Amino acid sequence: MNLIQRNVELKKKSEISPWRKTAIGSWREANDASYHMFLDLEVDSILDHLAKIREKTGEKITLTHFTIKAMASVLEKYPHMNQLIRLGRCYGRKNVDIFAHVASDPNGHDLTGVTIRNVDQKNLIDLAQEINPKIKCIKSGTDVTFQQVKKTLRFIPGMLMRPILNFLTFIQYGLNLWSPLFQTPKDPFGSALVTNLGSLGGIDMPLTPMAYYNQVPIICAMGTVREKPMVKNGQIIIAKVLTLGFTVDHRLMDGLHGSLIAKEFKLFFSEIT
Repeated sequence: MNLIQRNVELKKKSEISPWRKTAIGSWREANDASYHMFLDLEVDSILDHLAKIREKTGEKITLTHFTIKAMASVLEKYPHMNQLIRLGRCYGRKNVDIFAHVASDPNGHDLTGVTIRNVDQKNLIDLAQEINPKIKCIKSGTDVTFQQVKKTLRFIPGMLMRPILNFLTFIQYGLNLWSPLFQTPKDPFGSALVTNLGSLGGIDMPLTPMAYYNQVPIICAMGTVREKPMVKNGQIIIAKVLTLGFTVDHRLMDGLHGSLIAKEFKLFFSEIT
C-alpha cells in the first residue's frame, strides 16, 4: 500500500466569481459562515411506500435512507454544490458520498457515523444493505475503524486536540493527502452530512452546527415525524410531517442555492404518491 495517497478525488479547479472569492475570503471556516433553513415535508405516502418495500424485501428501509438519497439527488443535479475549498480555491468532487451520523451508545458518550460512497449510483435497497450492517457493528462495538479512531483519540490531551485537528485538516484537505499512518478513514465525511436527530425522540425542528474539519458544505438534520395541520388542494388536512433543518456553508452557497436545495427535496419527496 502506498503511504501517501489522494484524500479526495477532485475535478479541476473551478472558476469562481469575484463575489465567491470575496465570500471565501470573508469567513475563515464553515462554522463562521453558515446559514440555516427549515423545510416541512409531508411523508404519509413516503412511509407507506417504505413499508411496502420492507414487506416485499425484508430490508429495514427508513426515512433516513430516503433522505440520504434525496441529498444525493441534489448534489447529482447541481454538481456545483458538491465542492470543497482548498487553499482559498474551489474544487468539485468527482463522487457523491454522504455521511450519516450514528449515536453509538444510548448515553451520548460517543458519536460516529457511516460514509456511503457513490450514493447517486445506488437505490434504497442498496443503501439499506450497506448502511444497516455498518450501524449494527458500530452499536455492538465490533466496528474496527471506529474502535481504532477511539483508541487513537483517547491518548490525545484535550489541549492538543484543536492543533492536531488543524494539522490533519490542512494535510488531508488543504494538500489533499492521506496516509494510513493517520489511522483515520480517507475523506471520512464525504460531500454532505445527514443526521436523524428525530430518531432520538422529542426533537421536532433540528439544526446542527458545522465542524470546520469535516469540510462538508451541507448538513441535513431530520426531526421527529409528527402530525400537523397542512393545507392541501385548498383543504386543511392532518398529515404526517417531517421537518428538515439545513446548515449551509455560505462561502460556497448563497440563498439561491438554498432555494434549489429546498425545491429538489420537495420534488424528490413528492414523486412518491
